Amino acid sequence: MLFALSALREVGAMPAIAPIEDLKAAQKELLETSDINELKKVFKKYRRIGWKNICKLWLQERTAEELKGEGG
Repeated sequence: MLFALSALREVGAMPAIAPIEDLKAAQKELLETSDINELKKVFKKYRRIGWKNICKLWLQERTAEELKGEGG
């Protein structure tokens, strides 16, 4: 069972636990940062949503809706 959950998590099938509002706010702030110090502040502010989620939002690999399992 644990292996199955780990496999699902790796392919992105498990929705993020963080509220969609936090994911959207983090995405907006990450994309609006203009220097490294601002970026560090945003990473610290939203660390509760998870480092992988922050990176996926920042690199535009996933949207907040996709992380939450609400979008395709």
